[in-house]
Amino acid sequence: MINRRHLLELLISVSGAGTAAILLGGCSHNTNKKLVDTSWLLTSDQLETLRHICMQTIPATHTPGAAEVNCHQFIDQQLKVVFSEIDQQKSMMLLDKIRSVSNLYGPAVFERLSPDKQLALLRDLEASKDPFAHRDLEAFKILKGLIVFGYCTSEEGATQELNYVAMPDGFKGSVPLSQVKSAYSSKAYY
Repeated sequence: MINRRHLLELLISVSGAGTAAILLGGCSHNTNKKLVDTSWLLTSDQLETLRHICMQTIPATHTPGAAEVNCHQFIDQQLKVVFSEIDQQKSMMLLDKIRSVSNLYGPAVFERLSPDKQLALLRDLEASKDPFAHRDLEAFKILKGLIVFGYCTSEEGATQELNYVAMPDGFKGSVPLSQVKSAYSSKAYY
């Protein structure tokens, strides 16, 4: 099994230090809940809303979830470094809108809603139901894609959740053609 340090060395040798830092630097399991970096794109309220969206998107099971590996911080970094200002603004406006319309789902902001009500709000967003529109769904797709990308490239996601098996059924060398009935070949058509 490849460890994170070796993977980082491979990424640096293939693509350069900047790409590897962006890919692997954002999501990591951090028991210290305080934010270390002060140059966040998102406000603390937006980050907290995003953290709860991460909890709903990839919840913790026998492995850490997206919030536990700090995907919300990874997303903030990705939005700041990789995405255009228009996409940044769409994402920020969506997070603000989720906070502002959460009172339609319960008497609190999104983070304080029950998980069922948070999920109901996100399902309405996914379906573009009122109070959400199609443009909100476009911004949500960016965030969801970053959640999945961030989680799968985190150490925990890559090593504990994803299970790569090079040959799931094993290698079978010589198999008689009569058993497989057909073989992948050109069949002399060229």
